[in-house]
Amino acid sequence: MKNIKKLVIPATLALLVLCSCNGAVSAPALAKVDQFGSENQGEDLLIGVNTGQALYSVGYTSGVMNENGKSGIHDALLIKYDMNGKQLWTRQFGTSLDTYGRSVFDSTSGVYVTGNTNGAFIGQQNAGNVDAFLSKFDPNGVMEWTQQFGGVENDYAFSVVVYGDGVYVAGITYGELPGQGSAGGSDVFLVKYDDAGNRQWTRQFGSEANDSAYSICCDDTGIYLAGTTYLELASLCSLGGSDAFVRKYDFDGSEIWTEQFGSDANDYANAIGVDGNGVYVLGITYGSMGGVSNAGGADVFLSGLSSSGELRWTQQLGTDTTDFSWALSVYSKRIYFTGYTTGALSGEINQGQYDAYAGCCDEAGSILWLRQFGTSRDDYAKGISVNPDGIFIAGSTLGAFSARQGNDSDCFIARLFLK
Repeated sequence: MKNIKKLVIPATLALLVLCSCNGAVSAPALAKVDQFGSENQGEDLLIGVNTGQALYSVGYTSGVMNENGKSGIHDALLIKYDMNGKQLWTRQFGTSLDTYGRSVFDSTSGVYVTGNTNGAFIGQQNAGNVDAFLSKFDPNGVMEWTQQFGGVENDYAFSVVVYGDGVYVAGITYGELPGQGSAGGSDVFLVKYDDAGNRQWTRQFGSEANDSAYSICCDDTGIYLAGTTYLELASLCSLGGSDAFVRKYDFDGSEIWTEQFGSDANDYANAIGVDGNGVYVLGITYGSMGGVSNAGGADVFLSGLSSSGELRWTQQLGTDTTDFSWALSVYSKRIYFTGYTTGALSGEINQGQYDAYAGCCDEAGSILWLRQFGTSRDDYAKGISVNPDGIFIAGSTLGAFSARQGNDSDCFIARLFLK
């Protein structure tokens, strides 16, 4: 049964706002930062990181990484590391034009990368201008297959997750995917594949304006998508500006519920995670979530919901400048998140311009610690994954964490000790 809800966050809700980390533990030490990139003046960025059977990161480059050849203008990157951050291999791949890796997921059946290209992979056809793609690699970095898909307009895949017998890809389309219809503007899509690359089903939805989804996750009860809408989804009401939303599907692609929430300004949901105790959404807001004053510019928000979509708490934090959030990882009853800021988070010092940061809260929304780090120039953290070996953060820098001097931008992998 479908249950669609519109959520206005009441001021009376138990809202947790970071003024100081009362009762917090000390932040973990930054164990190491590995910086690397192409040897020419290339643009090298890491966007996602995942620790499953091993440690992988994904991104893209306009240069040549290691001994891999260059396919196009920008190529996708897939890099495997040991748990000390040592690179084991790099795969640079793509079409003759631009190919961008956006998300990676490591599972027992293989390593899956999703992203977008405006070219055509070998054996594939370009459906329009920019297409989404899903590629499967084995643990040795051998590409087993690639599926390229889209409509006649632009399509972007931003997140991939593997659960049970399904490989789920979420993203944005500006047109109509095969067998689907456009609601208007950009729409959200969710596509299910099996591990052999056969498409099982596609779902496309949205409002009459622009809608986007950047993150998906799964548990035993279904699939969760987090994103942003500029109008109302279904029969819901817009709170003003853009709103965050979460939609849950069952594994056959039937909608279970939709939650739309935010402030009276612009709000964006960028990441989602789940465990046995709840669903956790990370994003940014230019307003006040729950009637608490915005610290300045864009603030970070983190919300906890039940698996049935009921809001339990919201945490809003930030500086008096601009703060962005990008990714979260749920591990051992803790929610770890990352992003970047031009200010100084509570108890931290800004190292230059944009600094990377990591944070941790418990399942009740209490911030346990924050760690800010960077060079004298811009540093962007966009991926986080946690396992017993540590907290791994992927990003890019215009500066130098080590003796290596960055080009247009370099990749970095940072490791924090797990407390």
